[in-house]
Amino acid sequence: MQIQIKRVPAFETLTSEHIENAEHESASILRVTPKMAQEILDKRNTTPSDLPEHQATNRPLRDKKNKKVDLLIKDMQQGNWFPTTVIFSRDGKLRDGQHRFSAIAQSKATVNLLVHVGADPDIMGKLDRGKPRSIKEVLGLNLFQKPEWKLKASYWARAEKIISRGMSYLSVRKKTKSNIANFFHTDEELFNYANKKRDAVKWSAGLSGNKKPKGFGRVAFRIALAEMYHKSPEKALLLLHALVSETKKSCPSNAIVDIMGESSKESDLDHREFFIDQIQRLFYCMDRFLKGQGITKRIGYKIKL
Repeated sequence: MQIQIKRVPAFETLTSEHIENAEHESASILRVTPKMAQEILDKRNTTPSDLPEHQATNRPLRDKKNKKVDLLIKDMQQGNWFPTTVIFSRDGKLRDGQHRFSAIAQSKATVNLLVHVGADPDIMGKLDRGKPRSIKEVLGLNLFQKPEWKLKASYWARAEKIISRGMSYLSVRKKTKSNIANFFHTDEELFNYANKKRDAVKWSAGLSGNKKPKGFGRVAFRIALAEMYHKSPEKALLLLHALVSETKKSCPSNAIVDIMGESSKESDLDHREFFIDQIQRLFYCMDRFLKGQGITKRIGYKIKL
């Protein structure tokens, strides 16, 4: 049966009647209040027990602290919201939209949703089959192809890591594995950060990863070098020359070569801890280079670029 798209008043609000009195499968753009969202979660949320095992994908949220929900809350509170589709089956159960209703209830924001009612209960087997776009693809489609960026597609992956991982590292006060792992950002925040450091990101992403010394292509090095370029392009170029040339290197650049030559396989740290350890020391060395100072003691972690 072809779905009918009904025209409704611009500010009509979702009620239980919309869900329960659906005479046929249809969809309407409706306002959803926090109170209604919570009622739906309490009374209409599907559980694995009412679905065949292979369809039981809409499991209850384990707790209110959910990264996906947190991102939706920020979008709703900031007004960055587009009416996406939530689905109710003809038995009145919520089949798709659990995270969005949870975000509405917690954000206390009233937002518009495309409410699909009267669906076949077996629709769960058809949902979420598409692969979501990666951050690289989101940045590529929204930023990297624009005239002011003109970034080659082959550099997108590097640029995405410099932006997303750099933003995560620089945005948390205490640089710990768990703090960085739990940091999240909306697309708009990511775009603002990327545009602010556009020239530095483009330059760092465009550097060949095959250059000597060893470790030149590491994400930690590219992030630190991009941040240095953002502060002083001239000093960043001087450091890059010192690192790749055969001439006598400065004290900070020698230390950077040693850090870049370290291997995570030989370390007792896991991948994220190794990344934090390296980037902290790289930032310290580049800060000393910017100031024209040498390194006379063990590389510390306190000085930040």
